[in-house]
Amino acid sequence: MRKALILALVMVMVVSTVSLSRVTLDTLTFYTIDLETGNSSIFPIAYFTFEPIKGIGIRLEDYLALSHDTLNLGPISLMKPRLYYGYYYGNDLSVKIGNFRSKYYNTRKINFLRVGGFYDYNYGVEAKYDYGNFTFLGRYNYDSYNSEHQYGGMISYKTKSSALAFYGMVKGTTYDLSVDGSLKVKLGPVSSEIFGAVAVYGSSPFSAPPTYLIGALADWNKISAGIQYANQGSWGIKYDYSDPNKYSEWVLNTFVDYYFTSDISVGFFFDVNPTGYNYGTKFKLNDLELLVSNGDVDGGMDGIQRLELSYSNYFSIDLEKSFKALIKSTKKLPKIAEIKKTAKVGDTVTIRGIVAVDTGVMGNNVTYVVDETGGYMVWGRNAAGLKAGDEVIITGYIKEYYGVLEIVTNSDGKNSFW
Repeated sequence: MRKALILALVMVMVVSTVSLSRVTLDTLTFYTIDLETGNSSIFPIAYFTFEPIKGIGIRLEDYLALSHDTLNLGPISLMKPRLYYGYYYGNDLSVKIGNFRSKYYNTRKINFLRVGGFYDYNYGVEAKYDYGNFTFLGRYNYDSYNSEHQYGGMISYKTKSSALAFYGMVKGTTYDLSVDGSLKVKLGPVSSEIFGAVAVYGSSPFSAPPTYLIGALADWNKISAGIQYANQGSWGIKYDYSDPNKYSEWVLNTFVDYYFTSDISVGFFFDVNPTGYNYGTKFKLNDLELLVSNGDVDGGMDGIQRLELSYSNYFSIDLEKSFKALIKSTKKLPKIAEIKKTAKVGDTVTIRGIVAVDTGVMGNNVTYVVDETGGYMVWGRNAAGLKAGDEVIITGYIKEYYGVLEIVTNSDGKNSFW
């Protein structure tokens, strides 16, 4: 994580003189602990985006818990991100070039299990065009492991209640073909969704045994339920990394959840595969989840986890805004007395000082900011919550209020606290 942050900050410093649309660092972290043994696993993922022109940019993505290749730049060594690509996102056309992951599918709804679609790594180019409810996708990938060129495409149709997609890939002398879809149906108070897929793989795909999946989800009042069955033929079922059912030739997944609120729920699950069955309960509070089971609930950790606590967290940092604020905060600003000598009513000014009185004591959203040379009354919604002794930098415009000059801030981002 530290290496990623350093690399991102260096890149922001390099491009900080350019007028940028977006420079962000996003992280997604999964933390899991086996409450029986104390064994734990942490898996952070970082995403860095540099977009100098709206819709055109560079994206870096990395799994920070794994080992990395390095890039040597003279005496400096930097970790090489796993995914790196340039992109263009227009109104209807989008293009990716580089090393990226494709994500197009209509399954992966229960336990992240998937049959059909694209959810793979590409080292090449991908172009997508949207025309009404239709989407057309073309892609090229160079598979360095097999030293082969791969070509593929997708045609999909999607509405608010239905989706249908056809996928095809030519991988050397073999073919990867699939179709998947979903349909949302509302029967009185019950909202449901039916989904499924069929996929084949091989040099003679139309004679190869199919892999298929069928499933359904339903919501009624505070209850959510789901069931799916997948059976493997020539196309391997794509299980999630931590799914204890992975490598099974077939699997049946079921669950029922009851939501006390949108953030708190309790549920029951029951899974069956050729080696046996697994059942248990789960308790969820926002991003925190506790699983209690008769058997293993995590295929990504060694041993058997019957009692597991997991936590996922996602946060985003606007690096451009943060860096610019840091630069501004180090600038030498004029003293309040100097501003009072030259500023006129209506002028926009910036002051640095200390809050002399809690906001609200002198009036609603009113405070007083001083430095060693003088002070200004400050009014505005952004002043709410300031306490005496807070050090602040304020931008606003000069207004005369009953003979007293004050600085007015607002919350539209043009004249506000930094």
